[in-house]
Amino acid sequence: MPCVHCGHLLVNEMSDQHWNHVFGNQLLNVLRCAAQTVRAARNFDAYWMDQYKPAVRVINCIVSINRRTAFAAQRSLEFQNANPNVVSITDLQAMLNAYPTPNQFMRTSLNYEARANTLNAVVGWLVGNVSGNGSPHEQLNNLTKWAQTAHPSGYLGLQIPGFGLASFQYLRMLFCACTVKPDMHILNFVRRHDPKANGFGAINVIEQLAAGLGLCARHLDLAIWENGWAGNATEP
Repeated sequence: MPCVHCGHLLVNEMSDQHWNHVFGNQLLNVLRCAAQTVRAARNFDAYWMDQYKPAVRVINCIVSINRRTAFAAQRSLEFQNANPNVVSITDLQAMLNAYPTPNQFMRTSLNYEARANTLNAVVGWLVGNVSGNGSPHEQLNNLTKWAQTAHPSGYLGLQIPGFGLASFQYLRMLFCACTVKPDMHILNFVRRHDPKANGFGAINVIEQLAAGLGLCARHLDLAIWENGWAGNATEP
């Protein structure tokens, strides 16, 4: 039968000869074997993206920095339920501007006292450079187009304290980019076989691995994240 990845006729798609042909890289082939021990890739979109309005995706991205995922999810959904009219990024910016300070917005609206300036800066950057001020639909289209075409190194140009590569990548994923965020779980997965891998290297190799497996990288990211989380006593 023909391989779904390369079109070659193969007796056994899982043969080493086939996978060496698909990946063409010893590290990728090793990681392919490791990926078989990870639970089946989940749908990232249904797990995270689809339940959040665009404004709340940004909130979730910022509140999740160095916090438990359950904490960020709870704060995000509570905010969304309490503020159903805050849909677009400009809606969120208007609400932020209605408070004397970003810190007061965070305390009042999210019951959280960290990352206020980071959220304010990211929202300001998105409105000024990505989403624009159009309708919610237009803003979402602009955000999706940006997320799918941006390069991971783009976070360096933002120069926003507390908003690093992993957060930048997670924000892109929340707006449909097929990429990964190099958090501790992704880095640990790659560094078991390439101890010198940095964040950019991990992104590149997992994106290639996902393509070789016929997956969207953000779904493989979720599978690796869940597997890493399950192997730790506490959630990141």
